[in-house]
Amino acid sequence: TSSKRAPLSIIDYLFSMLAKEGTTILCVHVDEDGALANSAEFTDFLVKRNINMETTGGHASFLNGKIERPHRTIAQMVRAMLLNSGLPNTLWCYAAETAADVYRYTYHSAIGMTPYEAWYGVKPHINNLRVWGCYVYVRVPQPKKLDHRVTRGYFLGFTKSRLIVRWYDPSTKTVKHASAVRFDEFNTCLTASDKQSPGALLLSGVTHPPLESFCTIDIQDHPELGTPPFAFTLTLPPQG
Repeated sequence: TSSKRAPLSIIDYLFSMLAKEGTTILCVHVDEDGALANSAEFTDFLVKRNINMETTGGHASFLNGKIERPHRTIAQMVRAMLLNSGLPNTLWCYAAETAADVYRYTYHSAIGMTPYEAWYGVKPHINNLRVWGCYVYVRVPQPKKLDHRVTRGYFLGFTKSRLIVRWYDPSTKTVKHASAVRFDEFNTCLTASDKQSPGALLLSGVTHPPLESFCTIDIQDHPELGTPPFAFTLTLPPQG
């Protein structure tokens, strides 16, 4: 949230989703010196719904470990995603949303399954997972005759519909939405001097590329190379 004020709209939405699943909220556990425990709006919100509030000791948020530990895990994922993509830290909220999405698709030994399966009763489909921060090529709406048909940006995650993606336009430094995109998951720049990020190298199976090696290209994936003569340049990243 943008401030320390109690996000009543978000909490109300969470409670409504739990009610649809047949779950009744009896008690809420928060930090004693946190923003929620000291908020009169939040207290009135719980009283109207006959919900009790329990608190931990002051400045002892670690006692609420059931939520603090997942927060730490997601925060570590966000730092790795921002480092791997080279995107500014101001986009951390989009990385956190994607990290939370991946977290609920991850196997947990405590419950013997993924959180998604524990909640919905079915195994999740991970076919739509993409590398956060990778290149996306977005179709330009209504281009002129000599304008480019596509523009390049960075993938910031899916919306709830899974049919529309969020992407970052570096030319305008704004976050936009699009439906007609193509992903380039093996091309995630770390810095201006690096050709590929460490995450992209792991995806492509390259760890320590030799100075000289053979390379094969499938003509079906690159029809523009079907008619010789043609030439291409292969740039190998530095070792390490």
